[in-house]
Amino acid sequence: MLHYIQNNYATVTLEEVADKFYFSTSYLSKLIKANTNLNFTEHITHLKLQSACNYLTHSDLPIDKITEIIGYNDSSYFSKVFRKQYGMTPKQYRQIQISSLSSVHD
Repeated sequence: MLHYIQNNYATVTLEEVADKFYFSTSYLSKLIKANTNLNFTEHITHLKLQSACNYLTHSDLPIDKITEIIGYNDSSYFSKVFRKQYGMTPKQYRQIQISSLSSVHD
């Protein structure tokens, strides 16, 4: 079930997962919390931001495209969520990552 969520984090809903695995949404919520220490929404946000960090570090895709790929409709909202989690904008994160990667290769 967690594997399914991880593979579909950009669009998956709690109701969809509950239906697919024949659980009630409330029971599924409890299972996710017990196994991840996060509620469903927090877990999805975590997966989206992890993926965003990977794209920011290892691709030259524009931030708008990354926003779309990870399942956000609004780049401003994505930046707000990202900044809340990491204390910097996605652009700043990318610059720091690229800088640290290039210094490792020097």
